[in-house]
Amino acid sequence: MPDRTPPPGRLGETLTRGDREASRKAVAALSPDAQLALLCEAPIRARREILDLLADPEHVIPRMPEAELVFTVKALGLDEASWLLDLATPEQLAACLDLDAWRG
Repeated sequence: MPDRTPPPGRLGETLTRGDREASRKAVAALSPDAQLALLCEAPIRARREILDLLADPEHVIPRMPEAELVFTVKALGLDEASWLLDLATPEQLAACLDLDAWRG
């Protein structure tokens, strides 16, 4: 039976359209680096849904570029995204504080 999982670049487009369990399995089949790419390439508004599909977010969140983590936390709001900060590295946390406080 052929694999019907879309390539990672197109996977984000189809995740929320189909079966949630199939989406979880498709994401779980990706490497942590591919899961990170899927998350970071997704529009901010879709990231919550992708985060919910991650079986092991503790393997993905620490790999996020600092600015991407900041954008994601700001978009979700601190109440909803506080668990992301629990998984963040000290460098990511420092960037969150720096970028949030910077007014330009």
